[in-house]
Amino acid sequence: MLPRLCERVVLPSVVRAELGAADAPVRVQSWIANPPTWLDIVLGPMVVNPAGIHKGEAAAIALAGSMGADLLLIDDRRGVRAAKQQGLRVTGTLGILDLAAERGDPGGAFCRRRQGGPRAVHGCAGAHSRQHFQARG
Repeated sequence: MLPRLCERVVLPSVVRAELGAADAPVRVQSWIANPPTWLDIVLGPMVVNPAGIHKGEAAAIALAGSMGADLLLIDDRRGVRAAKQQGLRVTGTLGILDLAAERGDPGGAFCRRRQGGPRAVHGCAGAHSRQHFQARG
């Protein structure tokens, strides 16, 4: 769904490591072991002080800021607050599903009925997402 909504989807390598860790769900470990071709995994800038948030969220915020991302996909409340304080435009999983459903994406309608699932992507940049979220404010 994300590659249909965004021009580019980026994941910090720190988050990739977390998703592949032994304590992550096996399904998530398997997914990140062979990531899809549309997912760009990048090193990203060094994060010195995560400001009380998890290092994966801090890495995603730093990467989004450094690359001028149009949109940051993040669900952690403290992470959302920190990203907004830095002037980043953020959405959560439900915001992405809302955008997909609005565009008639059958995956968006299906995912709205599912509960849970991996939080696998922390960065999303693209003209499509920018237009949607500017219109929604």
